[in-house]
Amino acid sequence: MLGTWPSGSPGTSHAAAYTAGTTAELSAAITAANESPDADTITLTADITLTVALPDITSEMTIQGDGFFVSGNNAVRVFKVSASGDLTLDHITVKNGSASDFGGGIHNEGTLTITPAARCPATRQAPRAAASIPSSVQ
Repeated sequence: MLGTWPSGSPGTSHAAAYTAGTTAELSAAITAANESPDADTITLTADITLTVALPDITSEMTIQGDGFFVSGNNAVRVFKVSASGDLTLDHITVKNGSASDFGGGIHNEGTLTITPAARCPATRQAPRAAASIPSSVQ
């Protein structure tokens, strides 16, 4: 994972940019972005098949897929956006998520923006929906 912060005075917060090509890198990037007060961007560098669940999204961030996918491997939910979270998905495919309740691909309780270039195909592993979006979607 690569995190970059623009230069500025100490104590000044700036949005960060991360790259991720593995489950571990994506998990670390989400954790770091959750800890940032700014809107951060995570750019995928490869297709990612999750081996464990990712951290919930609890802050503002964009995941730029660059045409890659994130798969739940028919075993875990791909993304969960908590009430405080604000997630934008751009040029990414979310697939093969699994959840025992709602939203195997994406479960949203916060704000979710899905660009036209992002895809979340239906999955057989989520009993109710590929995406559960009861809150604010743009």
